[in-house]
Amino acid sequence: AWYIRAADAGDVPAQMWLGNMFALGKDVSKDNQQAIYWYKRAATVNGEAMLKLAELYDKAPNVHDTRVATEWYIRAVEAHNLSETNSVCQTDTSSDLHVRAVQACKAAPDSLAALGVAYFKGDGVPQDYDRAAKLFRDSAAQSAQAAYYLGLMQIEGLGVPVDVSRGQQLILIASVRGNRNAKAWVDKHPGVIAWQLDITQAAPDMAK
Repeated sequence: AWYIRAADAGDVPAQMWLGNMFALGKDVSKDNQQAIYWYKRAATVNGEAMLKLAELYDKAPNVHDTRVATEWYIRAVEAHNLSETNSVCQTDTSSDLHVRAVQACKAAPDSLAALGVAYFKGDGVPQDYDRAAKLFRDSAAQSAQAAYYLGLMQIEGLGVPVDVSRGQQLILIASVRGNRNAKAWVDKHPGVIAWQLDITQAAPDMAK
């Protein structure tokens, strides 16, 4: 068919057409692996394809992968946010694609935190402290894990300005919320003053 030849030749609309056909089982047998193949071809230049990939990895049982889904959600957001920003999930746009991607990544703080850890450690992705810090900022208000790692980064000045007091504060908050790594850190640093914080009030500030 013409669209297969066009897709093979690099035509993005044809690649999207094929991706949609296989994802929906329209005129062909439903095949998420084939859908992923064609969406990935299109995703080199197409934000809609990035979001389609995120949704497949997020919702399709036979290809479900939370980390990969979150990565594609973030790519979809960033594809429509070329300005410098401290947050990949807090942007002002009227783009429907961007709004959908932002809503998706806001709804998955644990996934954002897990992806942040991957970038912090260089686990399966290139180590990138700046990217990790952005992900932790976006999820720290809801994720104890993100608060813990963001605290470490602030203490060490990794991807963020050094702020020892704020870093310790974040780790203490993560500890109170039950994060084991944060509790272990607090136990090893008995000289740190455990500020009496109102966790509910403090949490919104952690994304700033």
